Parts: sequence; structure tokens; C-alpha cells
Amino acid sequence: MDLKEINAKKRVGDYDVVAKMLGLGKENVRRTLKRLNAKRHASVAQAMARVITAREALIKESTKKL
Repeated sequence: MDLKEINAKKRVGDYDVVAKMLGLGKENVRRTLKRLNAKRHASVAQAMARVITAREALIKESTKKL
């Protein structure tokens, strides 16, 4: 998932989840995702992509049961 797709699909609560995953602050995650040259940008983007993928899978799974 590229950065453009991550930015289009991210939700406010995703910042909290990524922050807990990486042991960072929510605001730090938000700013790091915007700063392409940041030291942690790659790990934050990867974690955000995992969160988005998991959220979409859970939503898809729950709609199939209904």
C-alpha cells in the first residue's frame, strides 16, 4: 500500500492504534506520517498500512455474516 492510498484510507482512530503498536504518541505518529524524511516514517507507514488492512478485513468479514 503506497502513501497516497494510506492517506486516503486512514481514519482518526488508526493513529491511536499505530501509536500503541510503536510506543509513540498519537501526535508524533500523525506528524511522522506526513514527514517523508523522518527517521520513523517507514515503520509508521508500514504499521498504518497493517492497521488499515486489518480494519478492512474485519469490516468485510462482519458484513458477510449479516
